[in-house]
Amino acid sequence: MSEPLSVSVLILADHHSQKLERAVSSAAWAQEVVIGWTASEKASSDVLQNLRQIVPSFQVVHLPGEITDFAATRNKLQLAATQDWVFWLDSDEVIQSESIRCIEQVCHSDSYGGAYIRRQDVFQGKVLQWGEVRNVRILRLFHKSAGMFVRPVHEVAIVEGEIADPGIIVEHFAHDSVASFIAKVNRYAQIEAHLRYEQGRRTSTAELIAWPTGKFLQNVFFRFAFLDGWRGVAYALIMSIHSLAVRANLMELMQTNAQADNDN
Repeated sequence: MSEPLSVSVLILADHHSQKLERAVSSAAWAQEVVIGWTASEKASSDVLQNLRQIVPSFQVVHLPGEITDFAATRNKLQLAATQDWVFWLDSDEVIQSESIRCIEQVCHSDSYGGAYIRRQDVFQGKVLQWGEVRNVRILRLFHKSAGMFVRPVHEVAIVEGEIADPGIIVEHFAHDSVASFIAKVNRYAQIEAHLRYEQGRRTSTAELIAWPTGKFLQNVFFRFAFLDGWRGVAYALIMSIHSLAVRANLMELMQTNAQADNDN
């Protein structure tokens, strides 16, 4: 591939890191890289210089404040893209170089509105092959005019037209430690609980016990997470903690608002 592809790669980032540099470097094939900078302070000149050395043609859009609606933030950043196609990449992900040809084929075809990526989760230095992260497909490449995101957390793209699955591989280096993993899922659980409450969904003590337990057993024994060793079991357990935290936060909201209604 001699010329850059007519694609805007969009990345949300709240700080400079080696992970971000690797993500940007893996997108060097694109005509444009747009970074949505969500930190309270603007990116420093040193950060911009470091990134520009990796990919000269990039821009930074400042999106300050803690993200409470990931779909709205992504849709806002997408407006800054100048190319017809957009590829969404997280700041802790890397596009495999072998997948560039697959991306090119989709973008040069008139048959598709978008394409899935296949994400490989890397946890504690190992690609997880089993559990709920096995065979994960996410819609990340699509015509800018044909797609948008929905849901404040665990957001998903809604895209018009046929969706291809050409085998685009993206590696995901999300969690540096067990502690940071737990902190992240707890934050997402709080947002998810508020969303469910606003949608009128409720939970119970029985569900609080059964659902996370069932999720853990399903991932470990029926999706064979134990074959990934302690990493697979730990990953399954933390995702079950997320399931528990969503329901515990939802029950807390139910109790708090019920008490407020009684006081009134």
